Amino acid sequence: MSIAHITIKEHLDSMTKERTGPWLVDLAQMLQELGNMDHALAASLAYDLSRNHTIAQGLRELIHGYQITKEELNKDRLTTIQSQTVKNAIKSISANLDQLSNSSFLELSRKGESNGK
Repeated sequence: MSIAHITIKEHLDSMTKERTGPWLVDLAQMLQELGNMDHALAASLAYDLSRNHTIAQGLRELIHGYQITKEELNKDRLTTIQSQTVKNAIKSISANLDQLSNSSFLELSRKGESNGK
């Protein structure tokens, strides 16, 4: 007996009980590729994020920007100044994202502590 492969879109459609928007399918596929995870898990995470449309769209755009930048840097078609500008922006964004993720973690930890956890 073989198990049928269910796509991310099919997983999302079953969760939402309606036609899934292409942006949500894109986000789930991006999460799946980034985290090398199961289709069902990626669909579930994207669906959960979609409850906050702004953050879900922002994360989708961030991942998409990363994918495009990585692809273009690998083509080695940028001038030295263009390449340096991109690398400086990446360093700055990376540091800010790292700080953001650490501060969010600390904020969640503090909330848990104040709730007696």
